Amino acid sequence: MEGAATWCQERRVVDGREYAVNRGYLTISRFHLTEPGFRGYGFSWRPVLERIEER
Repeated sequence: MEGAATWCQERRVVDGREYAVNRGYLTISRFHLTEPGFRGYGFSWRPVLERIEER
């Protein structure tokens, strides 16, 4: 969905500065780095369903 990026858990350090990974703003197949404190339009968290194995 264009225009709605999702924050990811991963962080990357570039030139000594830490950035948060996000996906989905332009395409889900690429990631982008954004300052972790960014509060602009179009970024959000999305729920993830995890499969629970029966024991």
